[in-house]
Amino acid sequence: MSFLLTSTRTQSIQISPKNANVYIKCGHVRYFLKDYQAAIKDYTQAIQIAPKNVKAYIKRGDAQYPLKKYQAAIDDYTKAIRLSPDSADAYTTRGLVYENNLQNKQEAIKNYQKAATLYKQQGATDKYKKIIYKIQKLQQRKPQSSN
Repeated sequence: MSFLLTSTRTQSIQISPKNANVYIKCGHVRYFLKDYQAAIKDYTQAIQIAPKNVKAYIKRGDAQYPLKKYQAAIDDYTKAIRLSPDSADAYTTRGLVYENNLQNKQEAIKNYQKAATLYKQQGATDKYKKIIYKIQKLQQRKPQSSN
């Protein structure tokens, strides 16, 4: 990807961004425009530039989700967690995929519990309360019968 800047004198300058954050910002725009494939490409470009950028992995996982690429989303969240084991948001979003799409209640609870611990340690009281509520609701849910 490159950007084309045009001056008032009709001169054009081509800029090739070397900063992963430029791609992440482009990915955000494309994500909010619901162009998830393009967002994934931008986040992937950011990862190629900065392979340890946790935010790029989380956001790419978020973009995989609406395309029903659940395992790819899990893989991205898992990579983010490996790079930053204190990323409560990565545990939360990975838990969501396990809960809502892979129907793995135990993995969802495990991820939510880790997120809750991290949110509490980090002083994110609102997020902590929301995730505790989510855990309680999930624990109360009866197993689905397979008819």
